[in-house]
Amino acid sequence: ERSIGFRAFRSLPERWQFTLGGGVSHIRYLTLTNFNATTFDVRSSLGYQGAENRIQANASWLLDHAMAQRPGGNRRGWLTSLGWQTQLSGQLRGELNWSRQTWRGQTDYLSSVIDAKRNQETHILRTSLQWPVAPHQFLQFEWRQVWNHENISIFQYRDRQLQLSWQWQY
Repeated sequence: ERSIGFRAFRSLPERWQFTLGGGVSHIRYLTLTNFNATTFDVRSSLGYQGAENRIQANASWLLDHAMAQRPGGNRRGWLTSLGWQTQLSGQLRGELNWSRQTWRGQTDYLSSVIDAKRNQETHILRTSLQWPVAPHQFLQFEWRQVWNHENISIFQYRDRQLQLSWQWQY
């Protein structure tokens, strides 16, 4: 993926940052070639960095161009998110994030079976705790809730995940 970014045209108050960028990515499946696609995005981010807190809001417009006869064809959408990171106690850090992604299909999903354009809306709520265990190494406990709402009911789902992971950050 290639992307560009630059600072805002006007200066912002201290500790605030705004970026605007874009990107292009291409995905190729070895066995499902009709799902190959190129995605274009325009994204913005507004953030605040305090002594113990960091808050960030993001918005992206997305265009997903199907390279073959993918069910639903091309699609457009939005990705928005809001996140907060804070120092909780000692070296224990906490994080809370919410995101929403929408996709609107261009054509009927499978006109011979499902004669509807696919409209998808996914919400993800995520929270995590991070404990440093060594320089550049963290244990992370994460809880994630996913709600996938769709107008085609067979694609709807809800999911909950708990994960304990070790991370190395350079």
